[in-house]
Amino acid sequence: MQTLRMKLYLDLVKQNLLFFVLFVFLVTAASGISITHTKINCFIELNTLHNHLLDVFFITVTYLGDGSVIILISAIIILLWRQYRLGVQLLLAYMVSGILVQLLKHFFTAPRPKTIISDLNYHYFISGITHSGWNSFPSGHTTSIFAIVTVLTLFFKNSGACLLLLITALLVGYSRIYLGQHFLEDVIAGSILGVTTGLFVYCITLNKEWPFRGFNLNRNESGEHSYLP
Repeated sequence: MQTLRMKLYLDLVKQNLLFFVLFVFLVTAASGISITHTKINCFIELNTLHNHLLDVFFITVTYLGDGSVIILISAIIILLWRQYRLGVQLLLAYMVSGILVQLLKHFFTAPRPKTIISDLNYHYFISGITHSGWNSFPSGHTTSIFAIVTVLTLFFKNSGACLLLLITALLVGYSRIYLGQHFLEDVIAGSILGVTTGLFVYCITLNKEWPFRGFNLNRNESGEHSYLP
C-alpha cells in the first residue's frame, strides 16, 4: 500500500513536472535570500516600492487566498461547472491546510512584522489592513492559495494553466509581505505546506469509490494493483 501510494505521488509529479520544478527552484531561491538576511532586513528590502496603485492591487490579490473566496470558487465549480470531485478536492485542500496552519501558528507564536518593527523604521504599514500579533508563522493565505493551485494544476495538467496558477499563487504570497502581514519565511513555509497538502488531498480523492476508499486496489490485467480512477 505504501509503495502504491508513493508511486501515485511520483507519477503525479512527473505528469506536472514544470510546476514542481519551478516551485522547487523558487523556494530554493527564496530560502537562500531568507538565510542570508536577517528577518527584518529581508522584509524591508522586499518592500522598497510602494504606492497607492500597488496598495489597491495587492489588497485585492490577497483575497484570493481568503477562505470565503476559495469556498465561493469551489461552490461555482460544483454548482455551475458540475465538477463535483474537483470542487470537493478544493474544499478539502483548504480545510486540511487551514487546520495545519492554525496548529503551527499556536505552536510557534511568531511575531508579525508590525509587532517588532517600529513605524519610525518602516513607513508602509497600511492602516486598517496591516495587523500585529503573534500568529505570523506560517502564512495562512499563502498556504491556502498554494494548496488550491496545486489541486488545480494536477487537474488541468496543462503547462499554460500551470504557469498562470503559479504566478497567481506567487502574487498572493508576495502580497502578504507587501501588506506587512508576514515575513518571507512565513510565506516560504506556507507555500511548502500548501503544495504538500494539495498533492496529498488530490491523491486520496482520485478513486472513483472515494470517499469510501482512498485508492483503488483492484488488480489490473497484468495482475498488478491499480490506483487509477
